[in-house]
Order: sequence, then C-alpha cells, then structure tokens
Amino acid sequence: MEKHQTYFNLLDALKEKGCPICNLAKKNIHMAMDSFLYERVNDPGARKEIRKSLGYCNTHAWQLQKFGDGFGLSIIFNELLGILNEKISRVASSEEKKEIQSPAQRIDRRQNKVELSGKGQNHLSYLQ
Repeated sequence: MEKHQTYFNLLDALKEKGCPICNLAKKNIHMAMDSFLYERVNDPGARKEIRKSLGYCNTHAWQLQKFGDGFGLSIIFNELLGILNEKISRVASSEEKKEIQSPAQRIDRRQNKVELSGKGQNHLSYLQ
C-alpha cells in the first residue's frame, strides 16, 4: 500500500499535544496564508478571486494580519475597500433619487396608474 504525504503528516501530528486534525488544519492554513502573502498577492488571478468574494471572513482576515505583511495586506484591502466604497455610493445615490412619499401618496399613485391602464385590465393590480 502506497503511503502519501498526508499519512506522514498525520503521524507527525499525533506526536504533538492536542487534536492531530486541528493541528494539521492550523499548519495548512498557516502555510497557505504565508504562501499567498509571499507569492500570490500580486497574482492578478488570485486578486480577482478575492475581489469576487469580497475578501476574507473575520477570522481569516485577522489571521492574515498577524503575519505582519503590511504591504501585501494593504494591496488586498485597498482594492476591497474601493469595491465596497463603490457599492455604498451606488446605494446611497439610488436612495437619494427615490422620492419620499407617505403611504397614502403611494396608494394614490398606484390607483392613478390603474385608472389610466384602460379597459380590460385588472383594476386591482395595484394591490399586488
């Protein structure tokens, strides 16, 4: 039976204190983050995927911060903050464009649309 690297990693993890699976997971996360900050922070494909996902969860964002690579993190978070700023600006500008109306004004507007719609139309469509 052929033994893979994972088998040997597990044997090593069994020698350490605590859960061997948790220890392996922590080591793998640490290696992945270190590799990302060292090798892939300038990789356009990797950064595209990060932008698409809008970044990391709270836990992993703080774990990345602990590596102390301020330059790498600033590249990533500068892009993410730019994306979030654009999204917030779009929402804010669309909210400003909406006319503020009372509920009575909205119902009146809907009723006028129904009256203008002509014969053969569902005259209760404003309730939908």
